[in-house]
Amino acid sequence: MDLEEQKNILNVFRQLIEMSQRRGVWMANEMQHIGMTYNRVESILEGIEKFEEEELSKKMGGDKPKEDKSKDKQSKPKNIKKKTDPPKE
Repeated sequence: MDLEEQKNILNVFRQLIEMSQRRGVWMANEMQHIGMTYNRVESILEGIEKFEEEELSKKMGGDKPKEDKSKDKQSKPKNIKKKTDPPKE
């Protein structure tokens, strides 16, 4: 089973959990275990996506992995100078 097929299976499983929760399938005492399972599936899918991005980056010639910009949410704005027209005479 290749990585893409595993990713698809996990996506379907995640959707099943979400759909079941909306329909009220789970008893209250089961919710903690369902939530923990859902979070594990989410983290696995995030890991797969990160791996795919790194592999794509390597194939495109960039050895450097893509930066995680979510950590730096308060980045400083770049200093952009506007081009001004020369004075009219």
